[in-house]
Amino acid sequence: MKPTFATILTAIGVLFSIASNAQEHTIAAEKLGMLTANVEAVEQISTYSGHPLTAQMTPLTGQGYTIRTPFNLWRVEFLKMPGEQVKKEEAFVELMGPEAHHYYEQYQLKKTLFEQTELFYENNRKLFDKKAIGEQAWLEINKQYVALKLEMGEYHHFFDYVHHFDEVRDVFVLKAPADGMVRYSAFEKVSEGEEIASIIPSNAVRLMVSLPSTQTSIPSSVQTQNCRLKIDFAETVINQFYKRIWTEPVDDSCNLSFGEIVSVTPEYATTAFLVSKTALFDLQGNSYIWIKQGNNFSSVKVEILTSANDKLVVSSKTSLSGAMALTSSVSAMQGILMGLGE
Repeated sequence: MKPTFATILTAIGVLFSIASNAQEHTIAAEKLGMLTANVEAVEQISTYSGHPLTAQMTPLTGQGYTIRTPFNLWRVEFLKMPGEQVKKEEAFVELMGPEAHHYYEQYQLKKTLFEQTELFYENNRKLFDKKAIGEQAWLEINKQYVALKLEMGEYHHFFDYVHHFDEVRDVFVLKAPADGMVRYSAFEKVSEGEEIASIIPSNAVRLMVSLPSTQTSIPSSVQTQNCRLKIDFAETVINQFYKRIWTEPVDDSCNLSFGEIVSVTPEYATTAFLVSKTALFDLQGNSYIWIKQGNNFSSVKVEILTSANDKLVVSSKTSLSGAMALTSSVSAMQGILMGLGE
């Protein structure tokens, strides 16, 4: 029997009342009449794969060791290629130029002077404590000591990276301050104060994954072509409609190059359910499925997370573990719910 115009109006009117509590709406299976009522078991899962995301192999901000030259360089010879791994204390670059020898001699003289000044300072400190010297004399000694100590600190900033100085060739050989990756740009010469290179610690090289800002769920890991990496943390700042999430450190098994942009598959760790695509129906913009309960079918609201072949991955406030979902005559059952076709 075809539905009358009045029946349609009535159905539209009751949609608003049944949409909010559709999860509790139950319809007897017999109302399907001669139509088939095939059901399929709902499978509960603890993880699922989402839509691909874009990621880049890059260092965490502010995690690198930046090495600058304290004098003008005429030549720089790297012992490692850009992106190559280096061990802590391993030599990785040689600095050459006429000023190299002068800077080394200057350091040695300052070092000797500081040792003498430090001894002089300590001796006079004891005298001052015993009131053997005046306050003005002590202040002048202290002022000279502090000034030289600050000056030596500037030298130490550079010499902390010095592996050794080759006095035969007048060459500074620098060492890596930590296990990590060498980064530098090609150049002919470097002026005083300019960057020579940087060492990115191994634990700072990560995959930075771009996540749409509208997405609330954070993956527990991402899968590349060669490895799976756990998500370490997510940034709260949104930049151009995306927020950044960072993986654990990237290891050699991933076979990725520094700066490389790749597509990754996110893995989400949460309770979800696999249902047939044919089980789904829409009501007032929300998604539902019919669950068999004895001789009845009850509608249960679900949220679509993603798709997997002929299945949908959904979540629900109602536990669907072990449930049987209607996979045929779903539209007919929806029509009955709306008051049509009865």
